Amino acid sequence: MRPRLNGDKEKWQRLIDAVKKIGIDNVVDAMDEAGSDWALRLTKQTRDKEGNVISEVYSRQNSTDTPTEGMRLKRLSKAPNGGEWRIYEASGNMALAYTELVNELSLQARPFPPAKIPDTLQEGYCLMPMLTDHHFGKIAFGYKGDSWSLDEARQVWQSAIDYYLYKAANLPIAQILLPIGNDLLHTNSDTNTTKRGTPMEVSESFGSLYKYVREVVVAGILSLAEVAPVQVVMVPGNHDEDAVLRLGDYLEGLFSNHPVIQINNKQYRRKYFKFGETGMGFTHGEKVKPRDLHGAFSNDMPSIFSSVKYRYFFVGHLHKNASAKLSIYNERRDEYMGTQVEICPSLCPTDKWHFDHNFTGNQRSSKAYLFCPEKGRVAEWYFNL
Repeated sequence: MRPRLNGDKEKWQRLIDAVKKIGIDNVVDAMDEAGSDWALRLTKQTRDKEGNVISEVYSRQNSTDTPTEGMRLKRLSKAPNGGEWRIYEASGNMALAYTELVNELSLQARPFPPAKIPDTLQEGYCLMPMLTDHHFGKIAFGYKGDSWSLDEARQVWQSAIDYYLYKAANLPIAQILLPIGNDLLHTNSDTNTTKRGTPMEVSESFGSLYKYVREVVVAGILSLAEVAPVQVVMVPGNHDEDAVLRLGDYLEGLFSNHPVIQINNKQYRRKYFKFGETGMGFTHGEKVKPRDLHGAFSNDMPSIFSSVKYRYFFVGHLHKNASAKLSIYNERRDEYMGTQVEICPSLCPTDKWHFDHNFTGNQRSSKAYLFCPEKGRVAEWYFNL
C-alpha cells in the first residue's frame, strides 16, 4: 500500500532523495530505533453478527494503529523481504477467564489425590516422548509463512503427547520418562538472551513466556500421569539453562507429594535413568561430542553403566533427526562401544538467525521411544508436521 504524500512536496522530495541515498532498510532500522510511527497497521478486521471484533490482521507499515483492546496474539510471522504479520483474535470474556484461572489455581493448590495404577500396568514397557528444542517464544521467519505463537506451540506440544499416548494405548506401560528442557524456552531470562548472552527475537516478555510454558508442562505431566508413573528429567539447553533449572524447582515443589510423579532437577548437565536392562543418558549436546558420551556414561554413573545390557544417550540442539555424516559431529546417529547416541529432531519452525545461515529445510518432527525391560529399545514413533 503506497502512502499519500500530504504537505510540502519539496520536503517530501528531499526525504525521498535521502531514502534512495542510504537505502530503505537503513531507514526502517533507524525509524525503529527512534520509536517512530513505523508500526503494525490494521489491514483486515472480522466481526461477528453483533458487530464484535473476532479477529484482526496487521502488517508492518507507517501507521499508529494498535490492536483493539481485548485482542490477543494468535499468529506471528516474518519474511525475508522485511514483512511482518500479526493476527489477533478476541480473548473472550476477561471476567470469566479470570474466574476460571482462580478456580484452576485453587485446584492445583490442593493435595493431589492418590493415583491408582492398575495391577496390569505394574510390569510393562517404558514410554519416552522426546520433544526437544521446542523454543516457546521464537518468532518464525521464512518464505513459507510459518507461525509459532505461544498457542500454536502449545497445540503442537500437546498434539505430539496425545499422539504418543494413542500409539501406546493398547500396550502395558509401566513407566513414562519425560525429558523436559533442551531449549524448551527461546530465552534464558528477562534480558531476552541465551545463557551466553546472545540477543534473541522473542514474541513475549520473559515473565509471560515462563508462566505460559510452566502451565503447558504441568498439563502435559498430569495427562501422562493418568497412564503410568512419570519420571521427569530436566535437561538444560544452551538457550534456557537457568530457566529450566527454575522450572524444575517449581515442578519439584508442585509434585513433591504426588504418588506417581518424580522430578530429577539435579544441577548436572548430564542426567541418567535406568529401566530394566536399559540405561539412558540425557544432555543437550552443545558442549560434548557424541563419541565422548560413552566414556562420560561410564565415568558419571558406573553403577548404572555396569548393570545394564543396553545403553543410549539422547541429545538435541541440531533440530534434526540424525542418521548420517555431519560437519559438527563425526556421526549424527552412531554407536560408540555399545552406547547408541541419538540426536533428536525439533517441531519448531525456522527463525531469522537459522534462515540467514541457511540452516533450513529440516523436517519438523519429534520422536517417542518404547523400551522393553529385558530387550531395550523395541520401537520408535514419529510425530511429523
